[in-house]
Amino acid sequence: MPATPIVSLGGASLFTIDTLARHAEAGISLLPSARGRGIGTAAISAYEKAGFVIEGRQRQHAWVRGAYEDIVLMGILRSEPALRQTHHGCS
Repeated sequence: MPATPIVSLGGASLFTIDTLARHAEAGISLLPSARGRGIGTAAISAYEKAGFVIEGRQRQHAWVRGAYEDIVLMGILRSEPALRQTHHGCS
């Protein structure tokens, strides 16, 4: 059986890490060829399943590759039940 080729659909990053306040920002971006296929929607659903909540949307906020794109803001608090269940209270 031939190996399935690995295809990149985009990237994920962790940035603006603040060790004192104990928070950071995570971002995902999709390559143009991966857009419009439901992949971003699936990623947001996966974040929600992990306990993240959509806190807002900045419409046409970012200028990316010649066009404005929305930024979806999501958050999770250590005190929220979904996080406690996932990590069994580990800090």
